[in-house]
Formats: sequence, structure tokens, C-alpha cells
Amino acid sequence: SKIHSIYIAHDGNLWFGNMFGTFMVPRTPVPFTYHPILPVTQGYEGGITAMTTTPHGLWVATEHKGVTQLSHSGEIIRRVPLTPGRDIWALHHHSDGNIYAVTGSDALWRIDPESGTPTRLLDIDRSSIRYYLSGGGKTSSLFVGIRGDGIIRYEPESGKHKFMSTRDQGEERLHNNWIASMYTDSRSRLW
Repeated sequence: SKIHSIYIAHDGNLWFGNMFGTFMVPRTPVPFTYHPILPVTQGYEGGITAMTTTPHGLWVATEHKGVTQLSHSGEIIRRVPLTPGRDIWALHHHSDGNIYAVTGSDALWRIDPESGTPTRLLDIDRSSIRYYLSGGGKTSSLFVGIRGDGIIRYEPESGKHKFMSTRDQGEERLHNNWIASMYTDSRSRLW
């Protein structure tokens, strides 16, 4: 089946999402574990578009369905609707403890993992086929990669943001706007 999303958790486990559920590849050498999530996708032919984990469980986004928090045993804890009809293309559990999501051609969101309350933070009026989120290390910055249109550096504490692209001058100038993947390492370097 087609893999829609790949995520490596802080604990080292690797997660794959497809239209039928999630697969977890543990960092320790044991067999694959399959987590069917039919209750999340019930009555829907789409797939999992993004995933992230917190100590309380797995968060999955499905096409046009919002975000669902699952317990470690696969039970639905809560559903968090965002913009109706918009796919959620990226999820990220940030160092501030919150979940961040990007809805396609729409917005950056913060989701409180305790209450499930979503807050729209930043309008992203940029048409793209894919979005990415990264952050961590020693910085509080959050990076939103927009395929074909560069990167937005967002500061959760202040709400300030800056677009970085090939049009910029100086150290933050990108050599190419076609972002295909992003990762922030433990030294706060964006790759």
C-alpha cells in the first residue's frame, strides 16, 4: 500500500502511515507492529497525511478529517477539527510541548495537547502541494517548509515570522525554494 507519511519519534521508533493504519518499526530489533486505525478513517478512502508523537500517544492527520489523538493502545482520545476541507500536511511536537500543524494553502496551527484546543497562528496564503514542519534543538524556532516557495521561520514565543527564499540576501538566503524535506538537529541546525 502507498505510504503517505513517515515519522521518527523522539524515542527512536519509526512510524509509517498509509490509508489503512500505521506501522511502527521499533528502534530495538523486534518484529513490526501494525496499529490499525480504522475508527479514525472509518467511511473514508483517504490516508494518513502526517504523524507525530507525545508521551501520551500518537497524533495522526488524515485528508479532510482533522487531527486525531490516539493512546499507545490505539484508542481514540480526541479529534481536533481544523479548517474544513483542508488537508493537514504536517504535524510536529515542538520543544514547547505543543503540537503544531499546517493545513494546505491555509494556516499554521498550535494544538494544546492537554485540552486539544486549536489556535490559528499564521495565515499561509501560499499554494503548494506539500508542507513540512521542523523545530527543536536549542532554539524555540519552528520552520514551515513550503514546496516551491521557501521556508517560514516562526517564533512561538513572540508570534513573529519571516519568509526565507531565493529572493533573500545574506546568510538566510536559500539556494532553492523547492523544499522536499526538513530536519532540525540537536544543535538547532536546519537541514
